[in-house]
Amino acid sequence: MPMSSRSTGATLPRKDLALLSIALLLHALSLPGCVSYKPQPIAEAPFMDRTVSEERAGLRVTTAALGQKESADLFGVPLANNGIQPVWLEIVNRQDRHYVFFQYTVAPDYFPASEAAYKSRYSPVKHVLGYGLASLILFPLLMAAPFQYFSARSANDKMETLFRERAIGNQLIEPGGQISGFMFTHLDEGTKKIDVQLSGAEVVEEFHLLVQVPGVRLDHHDFDAESLYDPEEIRHVSWNGLRQALSDLPCCTTNAKGDRNGDPVNLIVVGEFDLLLEGFTRAGWDETELIDVTSSVRTAWSFMFGTQYRYSPVSNLYLYGRKQDVAFQKARGTIHQRNHLRLWLSPKRFKGQPVWVGQVSRDIGVKFTTKTWNLTTHAIDADIDDSRDNVAGELLQSKRVALLSYIDGVGPSTPDNPSRNLMGDPYYTDGLRAVVMLSGSPVEARVFRWEGPDPYAQFKSSP
Repeated sequence: MPMSSRSTGATLPRKDLALLSIALLLHALSLPGCVSYKPQPIAEAPFMDRTVSEERAGLRVTTAALGQKESADLFGVPLANNGIQPVWLEIVNRQDRHYVFFQYTVAPDYFPASEAAYKSRYSPVKHVLGYGLASLILFPLLMAAPFQYFSARSANDKMETLFRERAIGNQLIEPGGQISGFMFTHLDEGTKKIDVQLSGAEVVEEFHLLVQVPGVRLDHHDFDAESLYDPEEIRHVSWNGLRQALSDLPCCTTNAKGDRNGDPVNLIVVGEFDLLLEGFTRAGWDETELIDVTSSVRTAWSFMFGTQYRYSPVSNLYLYGRKQDVAFQKARGTIHQRNHLRLWLSPKRFKGQPVWVGQVSRDIGVKFTTKTWNLTTHAIDADIDDSRDNVAGELLQSKRVALLSYIDGVGPSTPDNPSRNLMGDPYYTDGLRAVVMLSGSPVEARVFRWEGPDPYAQFKSSP
């Protein structure tokens, strides 16, 4: 039957179909026929303005991690689409001994430069198929692949050469020498930890650096600690005063109105924000994005398809009359299964250090509810103490915890007679809060009981 001149349903008129085919044909031919590869020169890249360094005993390590746009500009291809993130490293050796650098000490699952280039190579077939359903119309163009092959091959050869030239590789560092270049790691957003190990004769030197990855809006970027409290509201407490203040905290977070209890307040962290960020990052926790259009779309996508979204915004709980100041999370396979914690900066200070009050729980699935606009919510693990203790244990492994203890305050509940949060989820607890005091340098943590005397002189109160 001849095609009608009028469109019915999804059928296009013959004239429109012909015009669409010609347009797609011209566009498709214009690209494969002149494949170009134009990466940005390193001298023009902005990442050098935010490098961080650590220097010790004549050795210096400098590093920076590229954001997704920086990576695409500098290497001429969207590396992030393949989950690849370039990390810049410069290592200076002013000692009189040789050192060797192996990339696996930074990232055991790194990508060699040749693999990163291979994953990014241009393919005429892949280019045509990238048009989705329209590729059915363009499929005959694959017959032109032999003509497109030569320009694609040239671009791919240039790409592989550039990746190899800019890579740092595994190298020996001569006395008085230095090496620099990129290594290709798995993609991270927010704060990225970069641990570099240098091996010499009978000595191993380790460097531990944290770098910020541009391009993502995290909740703590808008956090202003100075504006939360008036100076007269800040209270510097003694050892016994801290114990009393922590015991007197509310049992639980609340809703926005403050008239209903939510999840229990079960974690206390003492330390500056930089130490807090370092401790949780080293323990494998990720930061949380602000709620905006981009993060909302990513969250919805992850929710519908059950994929992992490491930086998904968390719902708001309230303490001190405001929502959480900062949140961290650890994805476990999908967005439906993650550990997450919320922290509020309290008006208390101990030995000049901020005291953070937190709530930690574990999402284990999704359930139907009439209490949210989208009729769904996360279900939490009822064993709330396991979530609390898991965080304490992970922070201990980060070697940034000086003291660890537990203190009363939440109030106990049992599996047979559980408490419930705002969404009606049951939870049970021994009623204790974990108290973690952070250190600015690697230490072996000491565990103590509040019932005894002050455990260590460096934490004793002034007379």
